[in-house]
Amino acid sequence: MLSYKSLYGIAKFNQLKDYYAILNISKTNDQSTIKKAYYALAKKFHPDVNQGKEDKFKEVNEAYEVLSDENTKKEYDTARTPQSQNNQSQQYQQYYDSRKYQSHSQHRQGQNYYQNQNTRNQFDEAIRRAQEHLNQQQQYRQYERMRAKQEYEDRIKQEEMYARARDQQYKEFAKSYHNENKRKTFYSQEEKEAYEQFVRQREFEESIKEKIQDFKLKGEQVMNGFSNINKNLGDIKDNLGSIWNTIKGKNR
Repeated sequence: MLSYKSLYGIAKFNQLKDYYAILNISKTNDQSTIKKAYYALAKKFHPDVNQGKEDKFKEVNEAYEVLSDENTKKEYDTARTPQSQNNQSQQYQQYYDSRKYQSHSQHRQGQNYYQNQNTRNQFDEAIRRAQEHLNQQQQYRQYERMRAKQEYEDRIKQEEMYARARDQQYKEFAKSYHNENKRKTFYSQEEKEAYEQFVRQREFEESIKEKIQDFKLKGEQVMNGFSNINKNLGDIKDNLGSIWNTIKGKNR
């Protein structure tokens, strides 16, 4: 790093400029000679006298301000020595190296930050997609459950309507054969065949009722299965959210 004196010296004068050559004097001249040389050059390059020489006039003033003060003149002479210039170059190099290292360090920190931020964004996107997919699956399961329930209810209603219609037919038919256990003879062959068909139909409808009851039980089992699937999907979603909150807590 540059020392305080070096920075202070740079602020007061430019050691790369030869102020003695600017004033046309040597290092051994005293203050009166320096003052006379300054007045002569200032009069020569003054903007009122010689326009277009403003830079030269400023340069003469700068040289006189440094050399007219003994303390500043000593610091300037010391800074102009080869050893001092070598030390100054080393200090400049150290300062430049430190700034370069600091710049590289900040650049690496910035790269790490953006890399970590990119990783977090990718992970957030993956979690969001997983949750979106889970929500879609849950909605699809709910839709399938509602559709199956509606089909099941429609099928039951149809079967019940059919059963009620058949029961009404049985009742009307049974009025003619209310004493079927005691009846042994029939008035005609058609009456006997009608009775036998009634008995077969009665047995068939009883088997249909048993099948309807079994279908109801299986439908209830399917609905319970859909409820369990929905519950499991909810548990998976809660676990996924807990895992994500845990990971976010570790990355902070």
